[in-house]
Amino acid sequence: MSRVIRFLIAGDFEYQEDRPYTFVQMSDVDCRDLMAWLWLDPIDFGYVQAGDLAARCRRRLWPLARNNDPAVPSRESRNGNVRLVVAGRAAGYLRARTQDLLKLAQRAGPDGQILFS
Repeated sequence: MSRVIRFLIAGDFEYQEDRPYTFVQMSDVDCRDLMAWLWLDPIDFGYVQAGDLAARCRRRLWPLARNNDPAVPSRESRNGNVRLVVAGRAAGYLRARTQDLLKLAQRAGPDGQILFS
């Protein structure tokens, strides 16, 4: 079962579901892939300095072929009565989430922290 990961600015009490610029939300599978994409340890929860995150995001957004993430195909498997469906994702998903995280990190400022859980 996949759970949802949210990236938030530490100490930011403006978080509201109807204000997506206050958070970035994705599945835990996509979050782990995004953290690895940004050269971070893919852990379940913690924080990262906003200045460091912004620098990593900017580097991944450079217009280079290696910074284009490929599509991940969906797949399905069965084991008896158990059916596992893994949703894929479109090409460019990690790049789009990187742009969202960069906006959040810039909003937090260089000395801010981005929490994720």
